[in-house]
Amino acid sequence: MRNRLALLLILTLAAVASAAGRITINVNSQPIKEVLKEVKAQSGINLIYITSDIPDRKITLHLEDATLKECLDAILKDTRVTYSVKDNNIILRREAVLSPKRVISGFVREEESGEAAIGAIVRDANSGAFTTSNSNGFYSLPVTSSEADINVTLTGYTPISIRLDSLKLDNRLDITLTPSGKLDEVIIVGDKNSELTFESPVIGNLSMNRYSITSTPTLFG
Repeated sequence: MRNRLALLLILTLAAVASAAGRITINVNSQPIKEVLKEVKAQSGINLIYITSDIPDRKITLHLEDATLKECLDAILKDTRVTYSVKDNNIILRREAVLSPKRVISGFVREEESGEAAIGAIVRDANSGAFTTSNSNGFYSLPVTSSEADINVTLTGYTPISIRLDSLKLDNRLDITLTPSGKLDEVIIVGDKNSELTFESPVIGNLSMNRYSITSTPTLFG
């Protein structure tokens, strides 16, 4: 299939080049964009491209009585810019460079017990990618950049943020979560001759003497 497309491109270029005629280029240390303008002027063929796709590079090139394909191949050599033919137009595009995926993985555990922290959300603030820890506390987070700002959250635990630089393809990051707080114990104080007092720093105090307790109506039978 790829060979067919290549052959089709060559045949199409040949037809376009035939209409364009031969081209002579003699430039020394000239920007690629300027050389493309010269090709367009001599060939009469429309060259369509986004300016930012063409590298800001200077080239030295000497071609005489060359075909359009020979010119384009020489001008765009080592630029990652490809071209295709549509009608009487040649469209130039810069190849997309896919960043290799990097993976950050490890275990999320509870600080005091060392047990797995299940369901912790591990998120990269830069890309928005996220995952959750499984029943073993394990997580795996793919990222595309060499840097990551990792945020880890789980209900009942203090959120943490970790900055990672110069990531490799595989990166190990084990995370320990600290409980965000504990409920204070309820303290009951009383003796035979004093009021019975329920003390709780969370919900307040309630005091009742023995007479109040025995005289309080019984509810629900």
